[in-house]
Amino acid sequence: MSKDKKAAVTLPADLSSLAPARDFMRAYLHKNGLGHHELDIIITIGEVVQNVVRHAFMAAGAEGVFSLEAINTGSDLVIEIVDDAPPSDPAIWSSAAIAPEHGGHGLRMIEELADEAVFFAMPDGNRAVIKFHLTRQANNS
Repeated sequence: MSKDKKAAVTLPADLSSLAPARDFMRAYLHKNGLGHHELDIIITIGEVVQNVVRHAFMAAGAEGVFSLEAINTGSDLVIEIVDDAPPSDPAIWSSAAIAPEHGGHGLRMIEELADEAVFFAMPDGNRAVIKFHLTRQANNS
C-alpha cells in the first residue's frame, strides 16, 4: 500500500459526518504508518468537527460543508479543517453556561491532545489548523 503525504475529504456539515471524518482520518493514519498516534488524533478531530458542526453551522442555522485535509510533513502531521459556515470566533466560545454532563470540554481537550491548535474566523468561513509532532510519544494506552 503506497503512502500519501496529503489527503483530503469534503463532507456535509452535520452530525452524521462525525463517523466518516474519523474513518477518513483513521484510514489515512494506518495507510501512512501512523496508527500508533490514532487515539489522540481521532479524539481531537472528532472534537474539532463536532465544534464546527455545532458552533459554526447549527448555532447559525446554516447548512454547508467542511473539508478535512491531512498533511504528513515527515516531522509533523498537520490537519486543516475548513468550513463555509458563517464566521465563528472561538475566542467567544464558552462552556461557562454548559453543565459538565452536556459538554463544554472540547477546546480544552483539543489543546491537551494536540501539539498546536489554532482557529481562525475568515470572511467566508472558518479554519482550524491542528498539528501533532510525530516524534513525540503517542498516548494510545
